[in-house]
Amino acid sequence: MVPLTVSLCLQVPGRAAGLRSADTAVDDQERELTATVNVCKPGQGLSWNACKDCTGNAVSVMDSGKSVCKDCEHGLVASADHTYCACPPGNGWLDKQKCTPCVGNSFSPGGSLQACQPCAKGYKANNDHTKCIDCLPGYGDDLTIEEQDLITGWDTRSLADFNGTKCYACRGDTVSAGGPGVKCTPCKAGFAHNPGHSACLDWCKPGYGSDVLNCDNCQGKVCSACVGNTVAAGGVGSQCKLCPPGYLANAAHSACSACAPGHGDLNCQPCKGNTYSPGGSFGKCKEAPEGYQPNVHHDNANEECAPGYSMDFNRKMCVKCEGNTVSKGGRGLCTACNPDGRYQANHDHTACSDCVVGTGGPNCDLCPQGSDSKGGHGAICRPTNNNNNNNNNNNNDVLFPGEYAAPGVKSPTQQLPPGYYDA
Repeated sequence: MVPLTVSLCLQVPGRAAGLRSADTAVDDQERELTATVNVCKPGQGLSWNACKDCTGNAVSVMDSGKSVCKDCEHGLVASADHTYCACPPGNGWLDKQKCTPCVGNSFSPGGSLQACQPCAKGYKANNDHTKCIDCLPGYGDDLTIEEQDLITGWDTRSLADFNGTKCYACRGDTVSAGGPGVKCTPCKAGFAHNPGHSACLDWCKPGYGSDVLNCDNCQGKVCSACVGNTVAAGGVGSQCKLCPPGYLANAAHSACSACAPGHGDLNCQPCKGNTYSPGGSFGKCKEAPEGYQPNVHHDNANEECAPGYSMDFNRKMCVKCEGNTVSKGGRGLCTACNPDGRYQANHDHTACSDCVVGTGGPNCDLCPQGSDSKGGHGAICRPTNNNNNNNNNNNNDVLFPGEYAAPGVKSPTQQLPPGYYDA
């Protein structure tokens, strides 16, 4: 017979193989568990093969394929959920190397790796440089301005919890000392402010003068606006003074900066003759256009016609007189010369001063019988017979009966017989 132990031994190898299979399964589960534990949730790291929350200034990072908690460096601080390192509030990331405190008028709310940002125009950083919550001097809430500075991006978020502070540049005669929730307020009428609009000054602004004469300490005194052709440079002891003759005050009454109407050139001399100037600059006096003449003030030359011209009201322009008409200029019309027929218009149609043909002498009298004239300016009557004409040609200075001497021509004789006239 075969011993029983033999058969039992034959079963051992089968059992041993079964045990090895069970051990292999356990090893696989352990390996799977080990692989799972290597990676923890964000904000956690492995500690004794278990995931635990990172604490302090540590954050969760991957190191050699495993989640580990590691302290932040270079001035960085852990985020609230310990998932990343960031600069603390009031600090900015400098040159991608380290966190440094914000300085000057810059700020950072923290929680990122951004550099310190400048406050928006008109705003001032708080003491810890985490927000821009105050207005700079010269800035404030001014609802009257036409243009407002827009605030976008970071600045809007950091200001959102400060009740909507508005910091706009003060304009006109308003000032602001700066601070939280300030407004731009006007200076007293006529008083100056500093260039930055941060404070009112104790003296007059340009164009205003104190009522106190020769005042070297006019703080608190009234500054009255200059009127008429007076100016004031402003400052302590500012007084409104009349511009010199020929000069004109500018619109702000701060300086005599141009020539008055009717004056021209650098010294603002009066325009003369046929020249004019509207003023308002240091230009030269201009010649009036053809057909026009300056008015009595010499400040324009488009309202009155020159002598020899009349106003055509339909065409609104000056036109030259024609035929036997004359004009003294201004806004008058061309009129016919006297109806008695002795006079005619002169060459420039400014006066009926020329004699018509057949008249002569200072009064353009009708030439006596036996004499005649060609008319015109200074016409004289001359004998019409040939003998007298020949004699007249031989001696132009001799006046014959019935002749009239032209104006300015003197007879060579001291005594003239009847019928002779000396101009």
